[in-house]
Amino acid sequence: MNNLLNLISSANKSFEGVTFVNVKGYKSAKMQGSEQKDMLINVGVSFETEKQKDAEFLRNLVRNTDIVSELVAKDWSNINVSKKLQGVAVTRITILRAFAEMIKSAVAPDFVRSEAQKNAYIPLSANGQVAYCEETENVNIKGTLVRESNKVILDEELYKELKDKQNSKRYNKLSVAVKDVISSKFYNELRMNKKRTLSVKFSEFININGDSINFQMETESK
Repeated sequence: MNNLLNLISSANKSFEGVTFVNVKGYKSAKMQGSEQKDMLINVGVSFETEKQKDAEFLRNLVRNTDIVSELVAKDWSNINVSKKLQGVAVTRITILRAFAEMIKSAVAPDFVRSEAQKNAYIPLSANGQVAYCEETENVNIKGTLVRESNKVILDEELYKELKDKQNSKRYNKLSVAVKDVISSKFYNELRMNKKRTLSVKFSEFININGDSINFQMETESK
């Protein structure tokens, strides 16, 4: 452990100047190791700044009566809602409520860790978006997605099962289902759609090349 912490300490000065994290062969806990892919994450962007930009973008959408009218006129028959909400009309009020909830979420501060939680992390980048957790010996990477590539499905059955479960999700609140549709419609414009949090073992750290930290996870071939 001491050797590891010494390595982190010596690397810290170099980590502070990084803008990107490149992870080769990343497997997310969410997909239970059923896929691997290379991910390039921008850790130099402030989430709070990006959220404020999203809030202003959403406010401008609400002011645009054509956009709101287009959403009102949309065919909502296939919306992902629970059985009790099926057939309930999506009205202008529903859409405005969905926008209001999205704006509120955008301006709300991110989850704040307790002092104990803060002390468990050693910041590796200047903004703390790359941090080492002593308890898990993992590096947590918080940033926006730049690129995904070289995706390989390792377990097709499990991958399909998890994807089907995600796609069949049913919401118990109409405005939440509407928010999901709005978020998808403006996926590229809403910056927080590309928010990502990754966790990798520090032992998978390879090097720092220019303004990028490189990690290599154990990869498998299909």
